[in-house]
Amino acid sequence: MAEPFVYHHRVRWVDTDASGIIHFTAVFRFTEAAEVEWLRHAGVPLGRLMAERGLSVPRVHVAADFRR
Repeated sequence: MAEPFVYHHRVRWVDTDASGIIHFTAVFRFTEAAEVEWLRHAGVPLGRLMAERGLSVPRVHVAADFRR
């Protein structure tokens, strides 16, 4: 069984709103950072592929539903 991937990120003051809750825009940055680290963990050389083959991973649409 493969080792599970875990990504840790320290929430900074700038990532929160006036009430101390993580601002919704920060969630997208956290998600993208976790995605890149997951690819690195899986052995996918994203940076090299982008540079050598001209690949990109543009975001066409992003949405989120927050429950709390």
